[in-house]
Amino acid sequence: MQATWHHTAMAVQDMDRAKRFYCDLLGFEVDWERPNYNGEPFEKVVGMPDAAAHVVMLQGYGTRLELFTYHRPAGQVCEPKRQCDFGLTHFARQALNSIVPHRTSDPAFGRPT
Repeated sequence: MQATWHHTAMAVQDMDRAKRFYCDLLGFEVDWERPNYNGEPFEKVVGMPDAAAHVVMLQGYGTRLELFTYHRPAGQVCEPKRQCDFGLTHFARQALNSIVPHRTSDPAFGRPT
């Protein structure tokens, strides 16, 4: 069986702000959007009964990025994380033959690093 990378998912606090950042600034495009994704199939995938979320799938640069904000259960803001802590610490894009890192330090885009 051959496999390819499909997407990376990120919980965000402010969907509108996150979409502006990833689409307007970084050049991703919205592939699909579900403002109130819920029901039994969704609950099974996320492992939480009665779950509902605003989900947006972005595409660009040969990959996809899934953004989601839960309506229920409500997410929690995590304490600032250090580079050595588990979880997403950064992502990088290449521009003009160099690596340009972007730290996910804005709480609107998920857990700060």
